[in-house]
Order: sequence, then structure tokens, then C-alpha cells
Amino acid sequence: MGYAIDNGDDALGYRCIAAPILNLRGEPIAAISISAPTSRLSPDKFEQIGKDLISVCSTLKKKIPSRF
Repeated sequence: MGYAIDNGDDALGYRCIAAPILNLRGEPIAAISISAPTSRLSPDKFEQIGKDLISVCSTLKKKIPSRF
């Protein structure tokens, strides 16, 4: 999918969606995640948020110096 979901696995009552920031070689060097209480982040929002995170991470990839 290009993103990961923590559906209350780490902390009960919370969900997290994360996507990697890749360097120019396609290697992960960082990540961005969004966490929220389960009451505010329903599973029907996972796909759209995941796609949005991928888009942001892709934009950031273009701004990372080539040495990383």
C-alpha cells in the first residue's frame, strides 16, 4: 500500500497511519505519521489519509539532498 496502519495495536484507543520518506535510491530515511483517538480516526479514513501521506512524502523526497 505504501503506508502502514496501527489500529490500536500499540496503544488501546488510538490509531496511527504512517508513510516513509524515501531517499533518491528508494531507501527509507524518515517517516511521517498521524495518530488520533479511535473516536476521531475511523477505518473508513485510512485509505485517503494513507494516500495523502504518500503524496506529502513523495514531495519531500524531491527536496532531500542526494547524500542521504
